[in-house]
Amino acid sequence: MSSVILAPATPPASCLGCEVRKLTVYRTAGAEAFAQSPFVDRLRVSFEAKQTILQDGEVPAHIHIVYSGWAARVKQLADGRRQILSFVLPGDLVVRHATAGKPLPFSVRSVTRVALCAFEIGAFTTFMRSSVALLQSAAEDYAAEFEQSDQRIVDLGQRDAMERVTRLILELEGRLKRKGMAADGKFEFPLRQEHIADALGLTTVHVNRTLSALRGKDIIRYGHGRMEIADRSALERLAGWHAATARPSAAPEALAASR
Repeated sequence: MSSVILAPATPPASCLGCEVRKLTVYRTAGAEAFAQSPFVDRLRVSFEAKQTILQDGEVPAHIHIVYSGWAARVKQLADGRRQILSFVLPGDLVVRHATAGKPLPFSVRSVTRVALCAFEIGAFTTFMRSSVALLQSAAEDYAAEFEQSDQRIVDLGQRDAMERVTRLILELEGRLKRKGMAADGKFEFPLRQEHIADALGLTTVHVNRTLSALRGKDIIRYGHGRMEIADRSALERLAGWHAATARPSAAPEALAASR
């Protein structure tokens, strides 16, 4: 298994030697690209777990990319209820539309301790427009995220608790596997039951019962921040999972070219 998820809390001084670089939207950039200003001027910041990284209504001043840890995009309602829109993993852009210069319609909260690289928006945008390969990698990531959002809408509108939970497990495992952070069905899983409930429109009671049922049948092994898919065929059957569901967030050839 890759050591990326165990990366030091502080990103390295140079992007060129950074292990997380191959997971990012600029993964196709060659060594010569790292003389460009975004990689000279970046900031390195960190947040402890359960902290607000960006606030609903805030206009982002930087492009943020996760170096290590997990975060979540969250919509908080006036009465305290919240909907987790998506989870943000190492290599991901924290906010894809930060370049728009508009107030955020959601907050970003840290799930675990998170280390971020922050780039000046204008310089980063210029850099991403500097080659067709970079634009293509950005387009692939946008398409994958939109597809993931569409699937979540179907989950919330039509699927039952078992389908929602099993599909989330498979979705996260697939994303982490493509990043080199999961192997043999085993991966870090720092989400608490309330995170799962708020992401899937369920109560924590429903989540607890569903996870207990999956563990009782030895379909998953879950605890202490780790997840193991013990019976993949059973999990996929319960999820109604099929190949078209799991579109990669980056073309394999693009990832290979960046290594």
